[in-house]
Amino acid sequence: MLHLVDDRLRKWAEDALSSLPQAPRVTTDPPAKAQSGAVVSLYLLELVNETRLARSTRPSPQPALRYLVTVSGPTELAHQALGLLLWSAYNLKQAWRSQAIRQLPDSEQIGDLLLRAPYAPELELEPVPSRIWSAFSIPPQPSFMLRVPIPYEWLERPSPYVTQQAAVQIHPALITLHGRILQVVEIPPQPDGTTTQTLPLAGVSVELPAPYRQVYSDKDGRFAIPQVLATDDDAYRLNLTLSSGLILPLVELSGAGTPEQPVEIVTTLLHGQLFDAVTNQPLAGAQVELALPPRVRDYYRDRARRALGIDPAVADDEVEGLEAQIGALIPDYLQPYRLVVSDANGRFAIRGVLTQPAQKTLRIRSNGRWATAVLDGGGARERPVPVTVRLTT
Repeated sequence: MLHLVDDRLRKWAEDALSSLPQAPRVTTDPPAKAQSGAVVSLYLLELVNETRLARSTRPSPQPALRYLVTVSGPTELAHQALGLLLWSAYNLKQAWRSQAIRQLPDSEQIGDLLLRAPYAPELELEPVPSRIWSAFSIPPQPSFMLRVPIPYEWLERPSPYVTQQAAVQIHPALITLHGRILQVVEIPPQPDGTTTQTLPLAGVSVELPAPYRQVYSDKDGRFAIPQVLATDDDAYRLNLTLSSGLILPLVELSGAGTPEQPVEIVTTLLHGQLFDAVTNQPLAGAQVELALPPRVRDYYRDRARRALGIDPAVADDEVEGLEAQIGALIPDYLQPYRLVVSDANGRFAIRGVLTQPAQKTLRIRSNGRWATAVLDGGGARERPVPVTVRLTT
């Protein structure tokens, strides 16, 4: 089918050069040194993707042909011919349509696709890379490009007659997830004793991993993810990225919610104060790491077990190399999950933490010694949760 485009371009070039006393020979061969007279080369250099032609009835990619147009031969005659071709290329659209190929023939090779009539070529005045001329083994020559889109579309087939009873297949329902992201912040003590307030979080990136969807929470902290397959357990895992860059992976959304009653996801700021169990003094300069949430670790543990082909009846502690496989699957940006350092009074604050579950596991490291502790509650800036630890080597 491409040879039909070659024919149209060859006819255009011959018509454009008909006024010359010695009309050059027009060919679609690669550029070469002319032995005698002038030779016009309309060489199909490459096929590229014409993204501008994509639409609902046209699958992607859409092909376009790029022709290298150059003239070899005696300099004066070659330049004269190239000038006429260049001038004619500016007006090629009208001429091309007046003599356009109405329809290119179908063939078995493209099945249900019908190659439509080529659009009018477009002039491209871009430098030709020197490597192109090296490939032709000739010195660089004046030239220009013609880009010829050749879009193809889906055929419209008539609907077949019904000859037998149709089988009904039930597909899972598509739903929309409705959620709202909130943050607990501290406020000055109120007359009723309230010291915190729950405010919406805007601009949070909400990702549904499979099938992939990404939306952002609005000024009220609300978000909606459409076209989601309903699950049997009515639970959905989301990845949240706060505007500060903190990531909350695999947050479980219990239920789909409604526009009037979205499922709430509440984050908070943990405040704690470390004390050494031996000296009963504040533990300053200690590294405090929030352990990876159980939901995340369980997700990567299940993936590791499937990768190793472990029978579900076999316990985790009976599988050699399971911990190493889990560690290899957990992304680097989650290791460590949250890490802060206590100040001179042993105080620390950890941002971007879900309020549920209330108990959080901490790993503390100071001067080469370690400890594990459980933080119960979020605390406050002025009233941090005391955490007493006994460090061991």
